[in-house]
Amino acid sequence: MSTQNLALVVGSYDDTASAADDYQALRSGQDAGGYEIIGAVVLVRDKDGKVQVREHGDKSVFGVDVDEYLAPGTSAVVAVVDDKWADNVEKALTRADKRISKAIDSDDYEKLRKAIEESADDVVEQINS
Repeated sequence: MSTQNLALVVGSYDDTASAADDYQALRSGQDAGGYEIIGAVVLVRDKDGKVQVREHGDKSVFGVDVDEYLAPGTSAVVAVVDDKWADNVEKALTRADKRISKAIDSDDYEKLRKAIEESADDVVEQINS
């Protein structure tokens, strides 16, 4: 992974169903050969601010300020890709209210990948650090 230039792509949603639909579309796009995803999850933040991982495929994760992109009562699709695929992946999140992409390094990716294996709240802590 150290030879790759990684990008984080995030789409935020007002409802979980749209996030789940875009997550499935994202996976379908990968299966069709449109891009390669290193890791992707759907995060859901309830009204009390607790974050849950709803869809996680291979349990891989990220690096973005959850408070900015995942307000209480909303959801997000978060994906890590080689930066050559970032535009394609961002375009695949058709139902997102807001989209961002940014470069991340492999150390950030590894810390967050480990955090998601433990709990979604640890992911929020890592993302916000």
